Amino acid sequence: ADIAFGSGGHGTTYGCLAALDILSDTKFNNILDLGTGSGILAIAAHKTWPQAHILATDCEAESITRTQDHIIKNQCHNIQAVHVTGFENNVIVASAPYDLIIANILAAPLKEMAGDIVDAAAPGAIILLSGMLDEQVDAVFACYADQVILSQAIQKDGWSSLILQKNKQ
Repeated sequence: ADIAFGSGGHGTTYGCLAALDILSDTKFNNILDLGTGSGILAIAAHKTWPQAHILATDCEAESITRTQDHIIKNQCHNIQAVHVTGFENNVIVASAPYDLIIANILAAPLKEMAGDIVDAAAPGAIILLSGMLDEQVDAVFACYADQVILSQAIQKDGWSSLILQKNKQ
């Protein structure tokens, strides 16, 4: 499972990469990759927006070690990879607000962290949520619905990725 997850083939990673492609004409300067895993989405974001500062975080120390290796191999100079235990880590808050937040985690933490994710996003920011099964979309979206609009949903192999835009005020 480890090989598929983080290689780009898994439905959630695919959905996020497709979303980054859809968003590629938008300019982003400050990006948060929450739950970076192997760093693939942070690296894809860097390749798409080379001028942007990217904060890649994960609660697994091993993920950050792998991400740092991948950052070096891919010569991505604007990515800062940090081991965190959620939003209580001041690194995430200190770099906020973000104009793009990528959260490819699972449905439960997407719901739990909804308030923190939205708070860390600038007005009008894009929030990309992934890691939920198609049947979990409504429950996850409900936690964000009062503060965002759904721009697009991408589905692959039973997994969904949502492109949300935070309300401008």
